Amino acid sequence: MNHQTQSGISCFETTTSPLRNAAGEIISGIMVTRNVDQRKKMEEERESLIRDLNQALASIKTLSGLISTCASCKRIRNSKGEWEQMEFYIQKHSEAKFSHGLCPECTKKLYPDIYDEIMKNQNIINQELRLIQEELEALKAHYVDLYDLAPTGYLTVSESGLILEANLLPPHC
Repeated sequence: MNHQTQSGISCFETTTSPLRNAAGEIISGIMVTRNVDQRKKMEEERESLIRDLNQALASIKTLSGLISTCASCKRIRNSKGEWEQMEFYIQKHSEAKFSHGLCPECTKKLYPDIYDEIMKNQNIINQELRLIQEELEALKAHYVDLYDLAPTGYLTVSESGLILEANLLPPHC
């Protein structure tokens, strides 16, 4: 329910319930009305934040089109005709970041004497990383269940009062 005040329109939430006697007959009613202006303001801020995030997402850099690369060293020719390291070119023209490692073929070529030991250790590390990733996915699912899909509205608010996060199902007026 909306109500016009001097400072504008206020929003109220009203809940009604019958009051019954011992025989189950309705003898009265109970009505509770709450002002939910603050909640509506937070919902509007959340919607504004979602709009801002969607605009930011739309402005993310992406690579497209034909990219000229050297068949030998894998450098990329930029728009000035200069050859750049692939990693630098991609980082300049996208949001991608690089980390480096060695593929099994290069590892064997560069370190033939200890290749088997390196691969054994790499397999152990990969297995540990997979277990950690599974644990993180389980924690994320638990978080989604508790926070995002809660039947009531939850907010994470900074010390200055800025809404940092809001769950998916806030109550509505």
